Amino acid sequence: NINANWGYDGPSGLNPDGFSVRWTGRYTFIDGNYTFFGNTDDGMRVWVDGAPLVESWQIQSNTNIQAYRAMIPGEHELRVEYFEGGGWANAYFAWGPSAAEGPTSCTAGSYLAEYFPNRTLSGTPVLRRCESWVGQNWGYESPAPGIDPDVFSVRWTGKVLAKYTETY
Repeated sequence: NINANWGYDGPSGLNPDGFSVRWTGRYTFIDGNYTFFGNTDDGMRVWVDGAPLVESWQIQSNTNIQAYRAMIPGEHELRVEYFEGGGWANAYFAWGPSAAEGPTSCTAGSYLAEYFPNRTLSGTPVLRRCESWVGQNWGYESPAPGIDPDVFSVRWTGKVLAKYTETY
């Protein structure tokens, strides 16, 4: 993934405002639906195998982006472009299997955890999994590969057996 946070600086040797970056790489995917997500301050656009996927090419502050695409097995080219208009500079971009491939319910005593690539629990989660408790401490780390450790939210859903004679 791409995880560049320059703050009020820029890449070494470049002016902190008005620069641009292009990342290009080839990555192997397995068959399935994928969620592509990120966060940008300012513009970002993304192509998969030369076809546009994300177009968010404007001056903006910390904007979440998200797109979906079915991928066939094999190697694919990803190209991400970013421009810095002024002020704060960051670009984050990653991908992972769409949540549709994760569980939709969990056994008694565990919680369905749905991870979102934003702070608002909105859109489609990028990861679903069953967890035995709520109260994780990731420190400075990410809860899973492909999730920005600084920009995510999680919703836990589960059932508990409460004794009606006790106060909760």
